[in-house]
Amino acid sequence: MRGMPPTIAASVVARAAEVAIADGLSPRAVAALLGRPLAALTTDARVPVDAMFALFAAALRHGRDPAFPLRVARAVRPDDYAALGFALERAATADEAFTRLVRYGHAISDSGGWQRVDGSDGLELRWVRAGRRTLGHRAANECAVAELLGGLRRALGPTIRPVATHFRHAAPGDARAHAAWFGQIRWGSTWDGVVLPRAIGTARPPAGDAALSRFFEDLLRRQADPRRAALSARVREQLVADLPAGIPSARDLAQRLGLSERSLRRGLATEGHSYRALVDDHRQVCAHDLRAAGKPATEVAFLLGFSDTSAFSRAYRRWYGTSWRATAARPR
Repeated sequence: MRGMPPTIAASVVARAAEVAIADGLSPRAVAALLGRPLAALTTDARVPVDAMFALFAAALRHGRDPAFPLRVARAVRPDDYAALGFALERAATADEAFTRLVRYGHAISDSGGWQRVDGSDGLELRWVRAGRRTLGHRAANECAVAELLGGLRRALGPTIRPVATHFRHAAPGDARAHAAWFGQIRWGSTWDGVVLPRAIGTARPPAGDAALSRFFEDLLRRQADPRRAALSARVREQLVADLPAGIPSARDLAQRLGLSERSLRRGLATEGHSYRALVDDHRQVCAHDLRAAGKPATEVAFLLGFSDTSAFSRAYRRWYGTSWRATAARPR
């Protein structure tokens, strides 16, 4: 029996759709290429990677702009990567982020993955994706490598530049935008990716946070567990992925899981849960973990979506029968 076709996170495909539409490709044509309405490109939904290849190819033929993949990469935001995006953003060092990208990058697309190689010219981060190198496939590979470099520049500063960039395919007719973004490019190479200075691994991103880094690492590890299948587990994971933005409504979270609100509530009821109870449980567990990580009450209240610190303090007392201040005063 054949396996399921490879997919990619719909939130990333949504950025490509936005850029393609801005270039003049009609929303109806984009939806037809992707085989779904644009409103369905939500967090935690998946799109067949072949449909994304088709979108890239159509956009390049329509707009005739070889820089289309680079513009898509610049449009992608860290939260489009859900939990992985936050884990990369909060990594204590660049080396820690690279390790996570290699280990968990398949969460964004199971059509390929990142490899880390200690090369002769520096640290090589290689993007490996099998399949026939069609126009859409090649452009999507350019986009993946450009996203990596964009993430590095957001984390470590805009002056980050690779020692070299490699692409297996030939250069487009006009590669000026590529040269401006990547610097030295070796077209027609044997691999796709970038060579970075070895010292970059010890760089510490200003947004790095050791406690939140461990928090998201634990989440990624649980998400990677093939035994997870229950709807309640998917809801809990989505709640953690949405942590910096607050607690979503049941309707919004259902949309992100590709469900109706009614299906979400019925599915949870079948498992003996309610959305409200899962939210409360999520907040309780997170409050405990973040307190243990040394986070102040004001920050935890914000992360858990409470209206103010007083509302969070009342909830904390209900959960644990004591105040946040009294618990925080105990030796850990």
